[in-house]
Amino acid sequence: MIKVVRVDGEVIQDPGGIGGDLDFNFVAEGKVLTIDAKGAKLPYYEQAGSYPPQGANWVGVAIPVPLDVDTTGVYAEINGKPCSNLYFDTVDGKLKYIEYISVETGDLQDGKASYTWVIRWGSGYGSETINIELINVDGLASPVPEA
Repeated sequence: MIKVVRVDGEVIQDPGGIGGDLDFNFVAEGKVLTIDAKGAKLPYYEQAGSYPPQGANWVGVAIPVPLDVDTTGVYAEINGKPCSNLYFDTVDGKLKYIEYISVETGDLQDGKASYTWVIRWGSGYGSETINIELINVDGLASPVPEA
């Protein structure tokens, strides 16, 4: 199996800025991503195409796809829960897998939450694990009630 090698700063926020004004710091050694909300509440986003409207306090993450990976065979899970409808897009000239973490009230303890993101790339690559630490969250924004 081919080991996926990363460099510092390689895992970034979704280019759409989902999650608000967050600071992302990816350290390749140990594959740890720290997401700092800087004392702000995470914004609430509607889930596109859902009826009745649903949504969550999403945090968007983008990770480069290793060379020659067939994206139709990629499998991922966050904290043991399978990710569905995996989304891939070209960002800054590189193919990236973009994932959205639904941050729930029960996830937060003292403004922090931890997630383990496991990605099985297939195509001869070994599984990759990214440890995500969300810090300095002042809570979750509530959806605006419909009038």
